[in-house]
Amino acid sequence: MVRRWKRVMAFLIAIIFCINCVMNIGVKGTYAENSNKDSNTEEVHTSAEEKEDTTEIEKETTSKAEKNKSDGDLSVDKNEKTTNKTEDDESKTKAVNNTILDWDTYKSKTTLVTVDDTNKRIYVKTGEALTLLSNCSAENYKDYIISLDSSVTGGAIEIPFTYDGYEFKGLGTKECPFEGNFNIANIKIQSTLFAGLL
Repeated sequence: MVRRWKRVMAFLIAIIFCINCVMNIGVKGTYAENSNKDSNTEEVHTSAEEKEDTTEIEKETTSKAEKNKSDGDLSVDKNEKTTNKTEDDESKTKAVNNTILDWDTYKSKTTLVTVDDTNKRIYVKTGEALTLLSNCSAENYKDYIISLDSSVTGGAIEIPFTYDGYEFKGLGTKECPFEGNFNIANIKIQSTLFAGLL
């Protein structure tokens, strides 16, 4: 009888142990499920926060893009204004270049040139003076002596192709070539010095 009792007790203990194991597994499984749910919830919360941050970043990016676009539109307007201004300047320059520079106006450029009509001499101080001279009527200076002003020291003078809205056209013309003397030894020029020769 005692043996039977021991067997029953062992059997009950085994059942309790099995139940306990099953319960622990169930508890652990439940705990694991709850943990997963909590981590998923955290991920969901994190994802929502990330989405909010992403949305904020997208808003900022969009507003910056719109600002840059509007700035770009302004710069386009500025470029159009600049282009229009440049075209206006070019048309003014062309209008000026189509007219002959008045001889008296040329002579009044005292900072660039000294003209001695009595001795038929032109003393240039800069290359710009020759650019302007090429826009005067060739009849005014065709038999003058062109020299460097005594105040100019150093090497060569450079004749710019354009100055003050005028282009260098060469001294003299085909109809009225330059017949005077050109006494400037060292010059730098990007075009033909004389437009008409005898």
